[in-house]
Amino acid sequence: MRFLSQIPIGKILLNEFLEIKLRINMKLTIGSIYISSNSDTRVFLSEKDDTPPIRIWELSDFLMSIRFYEYRVTITEVVVGFVSLSNINFLEYFPSVQSLWILTSNIKDFSALSLITNLKKLKIDRVSAGLGDVLLHLRNLEEIFLDHWVQGAENIFELKKLKNVSLRGCAFENLKGMMDWRDLKHLWLHGGKIVSLTGIPSNIESLRLTRIPSIRSLDGLSSCFSLLDLRVDSCKKIISLNGIENCIALNILSMIGLKLESLEPIRNLKRLEYVVFAGGTRISNRVDVLYNLPLLRELIAPKQAHLDLSQFPEGCSVRVVN
Repeated sequence: MRFLSQIPIGKILLNEFLEIKLRINMKLTIGSIYISSNSDTRVFLSEKDDTPPIRIWELSDFLMSIRFYEYRVTITEVVVGFVSLSNINFLEYFPSVQSLWILTSNIKDFSALSLITNLKKLKIDRVSAGLGDVLLHLRNLEEIFLDHWVQGAENIFELKKLKNVSLRGCAFENLKGMMDWRDLKHLWLHGGKIVSLTGIPSNIESLRLTRIPSIRSLDGLSSCFSLLDLRVDSCKKIISLNGIENCIALNILSMIGLKLESLEPIRNLKRLEYVVFAGGTRISNRVDVLYNLPLLRELIAPKQAHLDLSQFPEGCSVRVVN
């Protein structure tokens, strides 16, 4: 038997390093992700979303344990569930975190975010406290979801690497603050004070607009030649599709709960495959342009449109709804 003192320390460090490298990209979940559960601070550590946790600790015990120092550099994703924590200061111990999802509204202090400058994905649900200037420190952020527009949210416009953005309650009337988001591909805007899409990056590929009470038109999309997927839901003041006629790459178009004057603007969108007019949507004129979309595969349209089903391309599935 060899005593520990007889084993070269370099070999121990190498073995530990290799063991850690084999266990990369681990996910740490604190508390429950179900709102009906108790707000404890149990820690679940797993290798994948669909695998059971390899061990369960209390957060305080985990941070104090020897095993923590083995796992800390392998943890790239952290989920903060419904817990009683008021801050996220523990994040300073996780140098490799690239993804953070916060579900609880108990957290009032987000200052520790400024310490994880390699963060690429941030999702904050039920945020009730201001963010201060922490977003200014997240220069590598590529994806963000903010459930509420709180103090400090305006600093999002200073981030230049964003690819996927979801915002609820945007406090600005237009999108000029996004003009420098040259990498943006996916954008979801819900509610808020937006009136115009002016300033939306022309390289966008997917746009979803839901329940925005003041937005009146889609004119800002006239230069979005790469747009593939456009979905508008319950934006009651939009009555015209003018602005999308140049979105020649459009593949998916969904309009829910709108009263549209005409479908003329989609006449030359020959790459459309999936088109939805549902949720009480009404179309006043030029439904005939739907007959001339050569790649159309699926269509959902209101009975009120009085479509001639015999006019559609062979292989196109048409469903008529009330």
